[in-house]
Amino acid sequence: MNSRSLVPRRLLAVLGSVLVGFGLAACNSDVPSSSGDANPARVSMGTQAWIGYGPWHIVKEKGFDKNHGIDLDLVNFNTDADLSSAFAAGRLQAGNAATNTVAQFLKAGQPRTIVLFEDTSRTADAILARPDIRSVADLRGKKVAFEEGTTSDILLRHALSTAGLGMDDIKVVPTPASDAGSALISGGVDAAVTYEPYISALRRQDSEVAPIFTAGDKPGLISDTLTVNTEWAKKNPAVVSDLLLAWNDAVMYYREHKQEAQAIIAKGVGVDVADLTTSFDGVDFYDLQQSNTYLTKEFPETASVIEKVLSSTADESASGVSIAGAVDTSYGAKAGGAN
Repeated sequence: MNSRSLVPRRLLAVLGSVLVGFGLAACNSDVPSSSGDANPARVSMGTQAWIGYGPWHIVKEKGFDKNHGIDLDLVNFNTDADLSSAFAAGRLQAGNAATNTVAQFLKAGQPRTIVLFEDTSRTADAILARPDIRSVADLRGKKVAFEEGTTSDILLRHALSTAGLGMDDIKVVPTPASDAGSALISGGVDAAVTYEPYISALRRQDSEVAPIFTAGDKPGLISDTLTVNTEWAKKNPAVVSDLLLAWNDAVMYYREHKQEAQAIIAKGVGVDVADLTTSFDGVDFYDLQQSNTYLTKEFPETASVIEKVLSSTADESASGVSIAGAVDTSYGAKAGGAN
């Protein structure tokens, strides 16, 4: 399975701190600071051009990593496979990935621990159709365009299951997410599964096209997590906790300075901020407290749903693992001030 980006997911290339005084205190009012080391710990983190990972660009721009004794090195990758290879080779201590993609890494035997629930898509991923198709149940026997082996695949399979349908009940039309909307407008298919900014572009072209199912119908299904190398994390628990504090600062900054924060993220992923308005509207960033709560209470059920969907794909590279089993909330609890 592949994670996500703002451009065709396999073409990601197209896709100091003045706050040390009053600003940092405002951004981190709910979570205590833990580190002020004069010799920051170097952490190499794999990432891709998706706004869900955007707060890490804020971390770098605003120096939140240095404020918590970390020197964060963001390493950009074009594909999950490249990021996975770098992680397996020991070149990375941390990596961002869609929750469903983590299953693939775990299946490959990589020693990964999930320490942060970063974001969830609400309306940024959707199944769209014309007015004659009003529900998922109406997709029976219809042509559906979507990109196989991606988050669109995950969304479609789950949506079909809610209506008692499976992939055999529709006519699969393999299509890149960037082209799925065009296939719908041209009449080549009856429905399309895609994500922002393609959703908004599609609806601007044809106002009759509307979502019949969104990621928000199953919160957490399309989401992202931060994983760290398990052994490295055990040897450096304070560094992991400080890394989570830096993320929390960035999310708080995003909420309080949204326009500037979005500009920073857009620059980080290589896209004009004007093209991302609807994308930001459809994604929720989780602060540290929200992440700790979600991982403890809701994530096991979410992971179970994803695992069932992966099993239905018969993809041996991703199915048959416990995603929730890779979670360790102790780092987030320590960062949040818990004992």
